[in-house]
Amino acid sequence: MSVEATGPRITDISPAARREGRFDVMVDGKRVGVLSMEVVDRLRLHTGDPYTEALAERIHAEAEQVRVYDRALAMLASRSRAARELRLALLRRREPEALVDGAVAKLLRVGALDDARFARQFVRSRIARAGFSTRRLQAELARRGVERAAADAAITEVRSDEAIDPAETLERLAARKLRMMSKLDAPTRDRRLFAFLARRGYDSSEIRSVMQTLAE
Repeated sequence: MSVEATGPRITDISPAARREGRFDVMVDGKRVGVLSMEVVDRLRLHTGDPYTEALAERIHAEAEQVRVYDRALAMLASRSRAARELRLALLRRREPEALVDGAVAKLLRVGALDDARFARQFVRSRIARAGFSTRRLQAELARRGVERAAADAAITEVRSDEAIDPAETLERLAARKLRMMSKLDAPTRDRRLFAFLARRGYDSSEIRSVMQTLAE
């Protein structure tokens, strides 16, 4: 007479309560992993399947990858980032490097990460609000891991789309700052204006030229 094999089994696979698109895998009433439906299908998981040691290891590994991917998505939801910037942020949070690289690769593959799109968004916001120079924009994008070619293309595209003249931007920025410092004496006002424009990436010749123009 045969004896039915005993041991832990998958008792339920159901939508996770607070993680949209994720599924709790339950074994004897205990959650052993939170997976995507793609992973559930790939591992061919079904209620009633034996929960072997080998399967436990695979579920744990896949659940960790899903966790890091979801964390990366949440970080992108809070603000847009370049791929390298996101990768470094995840590593600073002590996420395993292999899982971080897997998450970033998938985000790039599905289009959730796109350095060219990020660069255009960044340039548009910094030109419109802060009046950053080309040099400052290049430096900021490089710091975030955007390649120089993508940065330059974004700067050119945004300036063309928005009909932005760098010289006019500098003059408007300087004039606005001067109005804010109208109560200061001239030497203090000039010193602070120079420093303000320098922080936005303009070189000394550009700054002196616009200051002379506004003084006339």
